[in-house]
Amino acid sequence: MGGVPSRSQGVVGLAGDGWGARPALRSLQARFSALEVLSGDPGVLALLRPEDRPVAALHAFSAATVVCAGYQPIVPAAQLRAHDFINIHYALLPRYRGMHSTVWAILNGEPELGLTIHLMNEDVDDGPILGQYRIAYVAQTSAEVMEACHAIIARELGEVVQGYLEGRVQPAPQDKSLATWVPRRNRADCRIDFHQSCEQIARAFKALVRPYPLPMLVSRGVEYEVSRAEVIHRPYLCTEGRVVNVDGEGAWIKIADGLLLVRALEREGQPAAPQEVLTRGQRL
Repeated sequence: MGGVPSRSQGVVGLAGDGWGARPALRSLQARFSALEVLSGDPGVLALLRPEDRPVAALHAFSAATVVCAGYQPIVPAAQLRAHDFINIHYALLPRYRGMHSTVWAILNGEPELGLTIHLMNEDVDDGPILGQYRIAYVAQTSAEVMEACHAIIARELGEVVQGYLEGRVQPAPQDKSLATWVPRRNRADCRIDFHQSCEQIARAFKALVRPYPLPMLVSRGVEYEVSRAEVIHRPYLCTEGRVVNVDGEGAWIKIADGLLLVRALEREGQPAAPQEVLTRGQRL
C-alpha cells in the first residue's frame, strides 16, 4: 500500500546551490524531520522549514551525513573524514566522472544517460554507489535530461539516504577499469568542429542549450552562437568548414558527411543575420 513515507528523526546535512539543490532539499525534507543546510542560494534558503537550520560552512555541520547537490567547492580531506558525504552525479558512474557529465555523455552518443547517488572519497566521483537511475536517450536536450534527473532526485534521494543510514542500502564499489573522466567545459569547447559527422554535430545542438552557451563559430575573429540551424546528411567531397552557399535560408557550411545550414546567429545576446556575417567561399 502507498502512503506517507516514514520520517527519520535524525539530522542530515545538505550542501548545495541552484537547480540541483532544490529537488534534493524537497526529497530530504520528506524523509527527515530536520536538516542542516549550507547554501548561498536564496531560492534554496527560502524553502527551509522552521525546524531546518542554515549553516555557514562545512565545518559547522553537526550532522554525521551530508548530501552534496550542486555543491561546487572541493570538500577538504579533513571534512571527508569527519562526515559521510553523499554526492549526486549526473552520469552513470564509473563513466563520465568530472564536470558537465551530461553534456559529455550526449556528445559521445550514449544510448542511456542518468544519475548516480554515491559516497564521496578523496578522488573525483570515485566513491561507492548507493543508487543509480537510467534514462533512455531519444534526442532530448541536455536541459530536458536534467529536468528528468531532478524528478528522479525529488522522488528517490530521501529514500536512498534513509536506506543507507538504516543499513538497507549497501554501498557498491565502482569498477575503475570502466572509468572515464571529463573536464569542466569552457567556451572554446563549444566551437563547432566542421570535420565531425552530421550525427555528432546534431548531438552538439542537443547538448549545448540555454542557460549555457550554444554551439559557436568564429568568423573573422568574432565569436557567434548558432541559435538556429539544420543538419543535412548529404555526403559529397568538398573542403570541410567552408561556407559553400549563402541564400535566403541562411549560410550553408560543408561538414564531414553533409551540410550545416545556419539559419540564425547571436553575438553577445543580440541577433545577427548569417547572410551578413558569413560569405560564400569563406573558411571557418
